[in-house]
Amino acid sequence: MVILGLGDLGHGRYEPSCGQVVRAQVTSVEGLGQFAPVDETLIKDLLIPKPLHGPTLPQSADERLQDPCSRLPTGPLHSGCRRPSSQFIGTAGQSDQGEAGCARAVIDEEAILGCVLIAQITDLHIDEPGGFMRRFVDANAKLERAIDYLHTRVERPDAVLATGDLTNDGRPEQFDLLRALLDRLEIPIYLIPGNHDEREGFRSAFSDRPWMPPSGPIDYVIEDFPVRLVGMDTSEPDRHDGTLDDGQLAWLDATLSREPSKPTLLFLHHPPFLSGLWLFDAIRLGGSEGLRTVVEGHPQVTQIIAGHVHRPISYHWGTTMITTCPSTTHQSRCDLDPEEGAGVTDDPPMLQFHRWTGEGFITHTTTFEPAASTIEISESVSDWDSAKRRILAGPPFPKGAGGVF
Repeated sequence: MVILGLGDLGHGRYEPSCGQVVRAQVTSVEGLGQFAPVDETLIKDLLIPKPLHGPTLPQSADERLQDPCSRLPTGPLHSGCRRPSSQFIGTAGQSDQGEAGCARAVIDEEAILGCVLIAQITDLHIDEPGGFMRRFVDANAKLERAIDYLHTRVERPDAVLATGDLTNDGRPEQFDLLRALLDRLEIPIYLIPGNHDEREGFRSAFSDRPWMPPSGPIDYVIEDFPVRLVGMDTSEPDRHDGTLDDGQLAWLDATLSREPSKPTLLFLHHPPFLSGLWLFDAIRLGGSEGLRTVVEGHPQVTQIIAGHVHRPISYHWGTTMITTCPSTTHQSRCDLDPEEGAGVTDDPPMLQFHRWTGEGFITHTTTFEPAASTIEISESVSDWDSAKRRILAGPPFPKGAGGVF
């Protein structure tokens, strides 16, 4: 038996928030003076990444132990796996910086799963003054609040994906307002159009982006992260239902074939499944069966994310998870039968975070406007720093007097 110390900030530690596993220094747990015996086989399971089930992502031992800096782009926005606010702490409380600014714990060996945090915003419905989406809810103001929220997070996302219906009617004036709002975003953003946008207006508004194709559907791939990001344009000119045509599916198949071992996230506007929301299923995605055939032939596509339905919904095709994101403006009511009507609500605006862990994505849905009432647990504990160290040390957590919870 050995003792694994996760609570002592003066030693190496494992922080699961990044989805990155390192071999932490073996020491005692400090906090409440307790020891946490951990079986050596358990430590091995924790610290050495397991390959994905089946043939999805074959990895050699060398690939599993690859330095995190070599898997991420360099530069001020991507200087390492960890953001400065959540670095690993080395001995004597000093952060140990490796090449390219990668923060490291004092460790025996590294076993890197890789990490990337992606924010998704969708169905922004940016409108001109006096328009419907400025009167029912102020869509423009809500986007501003979403941007502020992303900027003030302790851990900023590596990228933002905006999955369509960026404007309410696709007019040039609305795209100008959208650009003005997004220009202050300090995080790389990748966008695709939805049924409320006009493809050529979208292309003109974002013609300066290196990923923008000069003509045709706005399909592209981003290679700047440990996960490939593939955007696909499901908009159909002058229609609210969407489509992926044979040419787009052939492009996707060829694109995925070039990197069969790299995990991939596909982002589009129309979800490729029937959601049960009868109104949105009427304006569904055409070509979804063809898309499913392509995706099932490329199991490295671990997740597909979409918008359109203004609700968080999840589905799956085999090993590929499919999720939809709520809107940054208004939400749709859960109308599963035409007899229930078709309503939109002023429920809180939301966005999603998708964290790549090295084995798959974890998706979180969150509001970004201040809650009407909050109980801050840290302010209810007399010695929060000690309590936090005890919590991070892990189970057991006894009930009753003296317990943490």
